[in-house]
Amino acid sequence: MDKYKLINQLIKLVDAYDKHDEGQNLEHFSVWLISMIIQSPEQLSTHLHEYDFPISANSDHSSINYDQQISRMLSNLAKFLKLYTKKALDVKFLPATDDFGFLATLSHRPNLSKAELIRMNYMETPSGTEVIKRLLRKELIEEYNDTQDKRTKRLKITEKGREVIHSTFPEMFKVAQIVCASLSDIEKTQLLLLLKKMDEHHRENFRNIKESSLNHLIASYQDA
Repeated sequence: MDKYKLINQLIKLVDAYDKHDEGQNLEHFSVWLISMIIQSPEQLSTHLHEYDFPISANSDHSSINYDQQISRMLSNLAKFLKLYTKKALDVKFLPATDDFGFLATLSHRPNLSKAELIRMNYMETPSGTEVIKRLLRKELIEEYNDTQDKRTKRLKITEKGREVIHSTFPEMFKVAQIVCASLSDIEKTQLLLLLKKMDEHHRENFRNIKESSLNHLIASYQDA
């Protein structure tokens, strides 16, 4: 970060804060700044516009809105996570993150049908089926007939699969530590609460997401 640019931004914000009647100390300034970010991003953007600080909540030609920023950052983090995960996986047995996810799911939730396993990992059926085929070929999982419905195949992890997943968990724990390394425990708690809210929302709407257009999804969220 350009520290001089940041200092200029802070000076501009302190000048704006000085026009208010709040107590003149760091604690009150911090509260004021947070309230500006949350409650009045347009006003904060006005204070910082000449420094090209993309804080506006409204999308226009000169700034990026909150939704776009969050989506872009989540996309970037997903790419970083994929990069770190590749270092953690034994590509001989688990060549991709999805293979690890399917195997980890079966290690905790045995006796799932193929459809259930794919759905729990939020994948399309063709892609999920390919992951299952890879795990079967490597003998990390096995399939058997459902006792109630002979047409349904159920899956369970093999002993070989358990050895692979147990050897991989410690490496994946390292990945988690690396991804969150820049956050304090308090920041991790705050982020986790926000991400949990987003995750639950999309989990609940997963079927609707698959069957609806983007315009329909936006309209349904606005009406909610």
